[in-house]
Amino acid sequence: MTMITDNDKEKLEKYRSFVENSSNGSFMQDVAWAKIKKNWKHFYVYIEEKEEIVIGMTVLIQTIPKIHRSIMYSPRGPVGKIEDSELLKKLLQEIEPLVTEYKVFCFKTDPNVFFSDRVRESFKKAGFLSSPKNPKRQKIIQPVYHMVLSLKDKSREQVFESFLPKTRYNIRLAKKRGIDVTFSNTEEDLKIFYDLFLVTTKRNQFPGKSYDYFKDLLNSFDSKHLRIYVARYRGQALAAAITLKYGEEVFYLYGASSNEMRNFMPTYLLQWEMIQWGIENNCSRYNFGGLASPDTTTGLYRFKEGFCHKEGMVEYIGEFTKVYDPFFYLLYDTIYPNLVKLNSIKLGLHIK
Repeated sequence: MTMITDNDKEKLEKYRSFVENSSNGSFMQDVAWAKIKKNWKHFYVYIEEKEEIVIGMTVLIQTIPKIHRSIMYSPRGPVGKIEDSELLKKLLQEIEPLVTEYKVFCFKTDPNVFFSDRVRESFKKAGFLSSPKNPKRQKIIQPVYHMVLSLKDKSREQVFESFLPKTRYNIRLAKKRGIDVTFSNTEEDLKIFYDLFLVTTKRNQFPGKSYDYFKDLLNSFDSKHLRIYVARYRGQALAAAITLKYGEEVFYLYGASSNEMRNFMPTYLLQWEMIQWGIENNCSRYNFGGLASPDTTTGLYRFKEGFCHKEGMVEYIGEFTKVYDPFFYLLYDTIYPNLVKLNSIKLGLHIK
């Protein structure tokens, strides 16, 4: 068993390669993502068999000041043979020193796999509590429901023809009206994205993020992994997005759009260009991101459904919790959902 930090360069690269090449790997388990989470301490742990990593995870730790206790979290982890409960138990043994040092009251994980009774049983045997099926959004960290488009063994033409007729029409309309889509990995385009992002958060009353956060994201992932796409009309930026290609998946991470010329359908052509990045690299899927709830009546759902109506909305495995201090976990489990709900009300959001 091995626990590593940022100073273990050789082992760190071995771990990073393992995560990216695993079928259930996620950019949220990559060393680059951990460094972006500056208000969390981070560590990496893995187990080898015959000098090959078989299971591992990035763990983040944040201390709650007033109670001097910490929560530990492995976003979209662990990675590897998570259906093996004995390996999961060994991983838990490896992080015991961190649990003690930081007074961790609970450890949460939400693996990057679709719903599976087999995996849920594995975590149960390892001593984890499972989130219920169809959990309330404010009770979990990552959304359970995602819109995912399958790209596996499909040509560009096959993927395009799988879209709903109205979506195909809007893509063609954007091209006809002169929308041009480019991509880069530059701060110049990041600034364009961020200006549109501020417009979008104000229009939709979404919670915002600082420019520094996005700059850290840009600096952490290279051009092979991260692209900033911008849709323009005669030089004017109308829509932009930050997209990550990681392992077998292209992930639509953040999107933004102008209030102007929305009838030119720039977001449709933007999505199609990003989807083609995945096709060109033989990715298995394009992930449109999570949904706050399984509500199929929202405009956001209908927009995404136009691209992936055959697959529809998929449900991920959910969240698992290892409780180390029942008293502080009860406080957290009671207070946290209410804080999320209160904040959503202030923002005018309706999280079910």
